[in-house]
Amino acid sequence: MALRFPKPEPRTLRDEAIQAEVKKALVALKRRVRKRDGGRCRVCGQTGGDLHHLVPRSLGGRDSDTNCLLLCRKCHQLRHAGALKIGGNAEEVVVVEQVSWMR
Repeated sequence: MALRFPKPEPRTLRDEAIQAEVKKALVALKRRVRKRDGGRCRVCGQTGGDLHHLVPRSLGGRDSDTNCLLLCRKCHQLRHAGALKIGGNAEEVVVVEQVSWMR
């Protein structure tokens, strides 16, 4: 007996238009943050390419200049692994602390 799954609802043009606008807004945000941070990681100064949200979107963080900063791949991975603590306002002060087990 084959399992039956409900068919997904068809995507509408409206959904696609909304997604296109969201993507445009994120590209513009990354461009602004890259310019503000000089294309460098705010932690180590290496060339940065990852957009990091200080307050995650899943916890209500916004896609805004004050909530985002540029990190290199290594620092971004360390942050999400819990090895770096980053806080503050991205435009003013970013406090970076290495977790004791990494020292």
